[in-house]
Amino acid sequence: MVSEAPVISVVIPLFNAGRWVLETLESVRAQTFSRWEIVVVDDGSTDDGPALIRDEANRDGRIRFFQQANAGPAVARNYGAQQARGDWLIFLDADDLLPPERMEKDYQATQQSADVQVAVGSVEWFSADGGVAHQSLLTGDLELNRWRHQFHSVFNFAAMLVRRAAYFACGGFNPDRSVFYAEDYDYTLRLLEKAENVQAEGMSLRVRKHDTNRSTLAERTVIEHTLEVIRRTWSRYDVELTLAQADQLFRFWRQEPGVMTVSELQEVVHLQTVLAKAYVEKRPAGNKSVARAWEQTLAVRLAEANLPKDEESHLLRIESAERGLWNASRIRLRLGKLRWQR
Repeated sequence: MVSEAPVISVVIPLFNAGRWVLETLESVRAQTFSRWEIVVVDDGSTDDGPALIRDEANRDGRIRFFQQANAGPAVARNYGAQQARGDWLIFLDADDLLPPERMEKDYQATQQSADVQVAVGSVEWFSADGGVAHQSLLTGDLELNRWRHQFHSVFNFAAMLVRRAAYFACGGFNPDRSVFYAEDYDYTLRLLEKAENVQAEGMSLRVRKHDTNRSTLAERTVIEHTLEVIRRTWSRYDVELTLAQADQLFRFWRQEPGVMTVSELQEVVHLQTVLAKAYVEKRPAGNKSVARAWEQTLAVRLAEANLPKDEESHLLRIESAERGLWNASRIRLRLGKLRWQR
């Protein structure tokens, strides 16, 4: 079944996912784009997954199988990338699925310019019955998405088609145990600091929700490791954050309802000036998107907090002192509109 050299290599780390991995392979076989290979790296599984993959590899020469002692998904992905023959990489977990037109759509997006190194799309999570549990949709503003990604995961690593050279340039996945449960987020941040990217339209990944997801089993640890990634990321912009500040930023920016105290909001308002300046110095194209995201999100957080009028006015005076009266006035207008809509 091997004909032309693969253009895209799909790297799949395998650890005790025998009940799902064959469906994952079928989602690759169903692609409308045909020049692909699958590189599966078993990470010390104790179930029937390795035997299933060996059988598939014997029947289909586009599937290549490797094994290693258990070392975690970061090490498995890095090893798989080293074995890959395609110029482009997709890192796919063994329990997730690719929509049928994913590769074709993303590859066409990368051909818009020789400078494009990453194409990225949206994600949907599906439940045991196959129904859509929820979706994470990217906005049409790439720079706004990139800015929000500095504080919580907006881009999913498996929804990215990455030029192999760009993967190696950013250093791949970090096996450091202090970011073990956020190594995918850490990877995407380092990748996007070095790579120009283009957003592909539509859904790029279907993520299976189940009780044995790594993030479900270690939810608090995931957050702790995420905060460490945020702290390390901003140190590359010469801004040193404490873990407490990283936590405030994480809770402020992520797209989940949550009330913050006035003192926490004041801290974020102060930090915004420093962070935005450092970010825009390295990425000037993001200036307008950074400002727009800030206005939108601060208005939402103020609406959620439902502060006493004097505390809200005090915080907006701080905002005015930090970024100007006109900026604070725009936030007041957004806040008023939100309250009127409710």
